[in-house]
Amino acid sequence: MIRVQEITKKYARNLAVDHISFEVQKGEIVGFLGPNGAGKTTTMRMLTCFLPPTSGTATVAGFDVLEQPSASDICPKCRRFIRRWALRSTSHSSAN
Repeated sequence: MIRVQEITKKYARNLAVDHISFEVQKGEIVGFLGPNGAGKTTTMRMLTCFLPPTSGTATVAGFDVLEQPSASDICPKCRRFIRRWALRSTSHSSAN
């Protein structure tokens, strides 16, 4: 289960993710869609503990991404997938 509550990420003056909330139940399959620059990659990086949120809370499989970031090691394949996805997203958007 993934639970995100009012999560926000700011970079200096830029607001990358603005107070988003959602929940994904065990066994659900969801898509994470949005235009370039909408904060998809930033959100996924926060959920996989690559990047701390500025505010808000998020739990993945019951582990708090701020208080238990090492718990994300339970899914190393997920981390590799996110890394590859982020690189593809970046290279695709820079090619346009």
